[in-house]
Amino acid sequence: MLTNTTCSNEVNYCNDFFFKYALGSEDEDSTYIRNTIIERVTGIHPKESIVLNPNLDPTLLAQKQSILDIHVKDEQGHEYDFEMQTAFLQASEWKRFEYYGANMLSKQLVEGENYRQLQPIYQIIFVNACPQNEKRLINRYIMRDPYGEAESK
Repeated sequence: MLTNTTCSNEVNYCNDFFFKYALGSEDEDSTYIRNTIIERVTGIHPKESIVLNPNLDPTLLAQKQSILDIHVKDEQGHEYDFEMQTAFLQASEWKRFEYYGANMLSKQLVEGENYRQLQPIYQIIFVNACPQNEKRLINRYIMRDPYGEAESK
C-alpha cells in the first residue's frame, strides 16, 4: 500500500550533527557563520577563527559530553564556546555552563604565567526554550567584591 508522505524543507538547527557541521568546520562558510555570530553577539570583529575541537565523536552523542561544543579562538586570542542546548535549562545546566567557562579560563595559562594575561571568554549558547522568568538573551558576568566593585578591569 502506498502512503502519501511529504518532504519538509525545514532544517532542524538544534540537531547536534547539523550544529557541528554548520559551525565546526574550517571551510569558508562555517568560518563566516561563526565570525558573524561572534560579531553580532559580542561586538568583537574577528578576522579569523579556528575550531579548537574539530572532531565529532559519534560514541559521545549519548553521553552529551562537552566535546560536542565548538571551541573557537580568534586572531586576537579571544576564546568562544558555542553550545547547542535543546533541553529546558535547569539549574544544573547553568552550573555546567559556569564550569565550562571556568575550565576555559583555567586552560589559558601555564605555570608561572601572570594572571593578568587572562583574557575574557565568551559562551554563546543556542537554546530552543528559555525559562519564563529569564527575559534577557545576553548575560554578562563580572566578579565583584562584597562592596559591588569589579574584581578585575
